[in-house]
Parts: sequence; C-alpha cells; structure tokens
Amino acid sequence: MTAERKWKPENEAAWQRWLRGVPELDARRGFTASDLDLIWSNWKTGEWMLLETKCRKARLKPFQRFLFERLAELCKADPNFHGFHELTFEAETPEDGRIWLDGQEISREMLISFLSFKWSGEI
Repeated sequence: MTAERKWKPENEAAWQRWLRGVPELDARRGFTASDLDLIWSNWKTGEWMLLETKCRKARLKPFQRFLFERLAELCKADPNFHGFHELTFEAETPEDGRIWLDGQEISREMLISFLSFKWSGEI
C-alpha cells in the first residue's frame, strides 16, 4: 500500500485519499502521483510557465522533479512557454520570509518581475 502522508492537508481531495488505499495502484508497483501547484499564464500575451511552490524551505522530491522536468521538456515546443520553476518560501508567502527561485535567493521585487514575465530568472 502507498505510504500514508505524514501530514494531511485539509484541501486534499477525497479521491486522492482513496487512491492511496488502492493496492493495485501501489507505489511499489511503480505508480506515483504529484500535483502541480500552478500553471501560471498571461492570457493577453500567451506566455505561461509551470510552478511548483514549497513552503518552509521544503524541496521537490526526486520523483516530482523527474515528472515536472519531463513535462516541461514536452512543452518546450511552444515559444510562449517559460519553463518549469520551483518557488520556495522560508515560511509560507513572499511576505513572511526569504524566497528562492530554482534554488537562488531572490527578492519580492524580483519575484513580481519574474511572475510578470519581465525577468528571465538570471541573477
């Protein structure tokens, strides 16, 4: 059986809890699931990116990184695609601690510029 979560988010869907209990879909059989936090876009320009956010300095698990990077590779054909990015907060928001984008510490202003598709993410 797939491992129980160490924490139980209130917003976890009932079907996700159900999925964890199905022996035929057990992680030992190779099945994994990961939800992507955001598909961030500007509907006026067509620009978009994939974002996974982590709070309290958490990091992507290796299987998550593999899945998201694989998905991003498939999206590269779209010239409006700005990639897959990991956004990490020291606490829970950009307002209550430090911010990291793809492992590099950034400011709130840099984050807003990045989310506005005005900044490349290069520090």
